[in-house]
Amino acid sequence: MTNKYATYGSDSTQADTGVANGLRETLGPTNLIVGTITDGEFLKRSGNTIISAAAGAGATGPTGPQGATGPSSSSSWTTAYSVDFTALGATADQNLKTGGNGSKTINGQTYTWANDANATSADLTNGTGIMIVLNTTNSNYGGATRTTPILTIPFQSVFTGYSILNHIVRIRARVLLTNCDANTEGVRLVIEDVSAPTNQNVNYFKGFSTITNQHGFTSTISGVSTTQTLITSTDDVIGLVWEGPKNAEWWSGTFSSGILNCGNLQWSESQNMANPLMFKPAQPRFGIGAGTANVAGSFTAIFTHLIVDYCSKHPAP
Repeated sequence: MTNKYATYGSDSTQADTGVANGLRETLGPTNLIVGTITDGEFLKRSGNTIISAAAGAGATGPTGPQGATGPSSSSSWTTAYSVDFTALGATADQNLKTGGNGSKTINGQTYTWANDANATSADLTNGTGIMIVLNTTNSNYGGATRTTPILTIPFQSVFTGYSILNHIVRIRARVLLTNCDANTEGVRLVIEDVSAPTNQNVNYFKGFSTITNQHGFTSTISGVSTTQTLITSTDDVIGLVWEGPKNAEWWSGTFSSGILNCGNLQWSESQNMANPLMFKPAQPRFGIGAGTANVAGSFTAIFTHLIVDYCSKHPAP
C-alpha cells in the first residue's frame, strides 16, 4: 500500500481493514497519533496526539461556567464591558465626591454620579474597588424622588450598536457589605430609563430586611411596582438579564478566582414595559448604588467587579 495518509499499528491486518491509529497532517507533514477519546467530548490536538477535550469555558447557555443565564443553550454571550475596580492601579484612585454630582471617568468610561450628599464617602481605590459609605440621611432608590447615591452609564457607552430590539443584555456585579444590619440597608444593581428612571426600571436589591443578605427583586414599569423578596445564601455576585422590552431575570452566585459565577435563578418576570422610552436604543442605562431608608450607624458597600454581556435575539440565517 502506497501513499498512506493514516498510520497503523503493528498488526498488519489493520491497514487491510482500515483501522487507523493516527492521521497524517497534510501541512508539515506530521503523523498524529490518536490518543484517548472520551464520549461526548470534542477532538483536540495536543502535540503530536489527537485527544478529546470538554467544551471550552465560554459562557454559552444557561449552565455556562461563568453563570451564563441566557434564554437558550444556543445563545452565545459576548462581553461588551468588564472592569475589575480593584485592579485599575493607584493612578486611577479618586474621590467620587470631589466636584459633587456629575461625570466621573472610571476605566476610560464616563459614568454619572448622583445624590452625592447622601454618602459620607465614595472612593475608587486600588486593591479595594468602589466603596460607598452611607451617612445618616435616608436615601431611597424607588421613590418618586431618588436620593440613593448611584453611578450609572448608558449601555451604548460600552456597547456600540446596542439595540433593545436586537440584543439581550446581562449585567453582573460583585458586592461586599459591611454593617448591613438595619431595615432596607443594601445595594442596587439597576437597569433603567435615562429620562424616567423612577418609573421605568428593573433592579436587584441585596441587603437587610429583617435579616442580612436578604435579596429583593423589583420591576417598576410605568409606576407599577412588582416586588419579590426571599432569603438566600450569602451570594456575593448579583446579576440581571434583561431581554427587553418585556422580560427580566434575577440571578445570584459567588465570586471565585476572578470569575463572577451567577448560576442561581432567583426570579423571572414578564411585563409590558409600555413606556416607549425603554424602546429607544440610546435610553437604557445600567448602574450600581447603595442606599437605605433606615440608616443605623455606618453602612458600607464595596463593588469590586462589573461585567456587561450581550447576545443577539436574531441570529443570522
